[in-house]
Amino acid sequence: SGEPAKPEAKKKAAAPFTYHVGEVAFDSGKIYFTDETPQHPYKTRLDNLHLDAKGLTNEADKKATVELAFQSEAKEDFTYSADLQLTPLMVDGKFDIKGFRLAPLFPFYENVVNLQVRNGLLNLSGNHSLAETNNKLSIKLSNINAAVQDLRLYLVGKNEPLWRVPSLVIKDTNVDVDKRTIAIGAFESRGGNGSIEREPDGTINYARLFKTTSAPEQPKSSDKQSPWQVTA
Repeated sequence: SGEPAKPEAKKKAAAPFTYHVGEVAFDSGKIYFTDETPQHPYKTRLDNLHLDAKGLTNEADKKATVELAFQSEAKEDFTYSADLQLTPLMVDGKFDIKGFRLAPLFPFYENVVNLQVRNGLLNLSGNHSLAETNNKLSIKLSNINAAVQDLRLYLVGKNEPLWRVPSLVIKDTNVDVDKRTIAIGAFESRGGNGSIEREPDGTINYARLFKTTSAPEQPKSSDKQSPWQVTA
């Protein structure tokens, strides 16, 4: 008779791989960006790219600092800074955008609306937080302040603006993605004027703001989300 089989020795769990990067720095960079997803491709160039990340590590509860800044070819300024923790994932950041031109974004929404923003400069700043708990991401935006100058909205194909707003300001706004809430501290608009026209077929020009498409029927889902709640 053979000897009884010996139980296999339990394998020790391998220690998780950890890393620590003291600093990653990138300065005076340039990036050419092209998005061919829209019907008309969106192209731009990012200049004076600056990236500085210190203390990157996947050790638990250890945070790094990240700074990012660049300028677009239209002289739009973007700055971002954040405390970044990879394990578990947690980000607390601050962003600031100055002089962003709204007109070039038309390729991203031209298939949805007949409205075109041909003028408008946006200044936008605020804070954001992102945290992972039990494999679920929690996202919040806070202290959002936005100001748009010389906003001009046109119906596609029209030469006269549908709306012209010299100044549009949103202050102290908070967004909670999990709770689906938006709280606007203040909304101000001054000196705006618009037009209402009756089309030859008797409809009002506002009736054709949105393009209609026949979307395929989606299967019913038992997971119903609550609607967004907006207070101002």
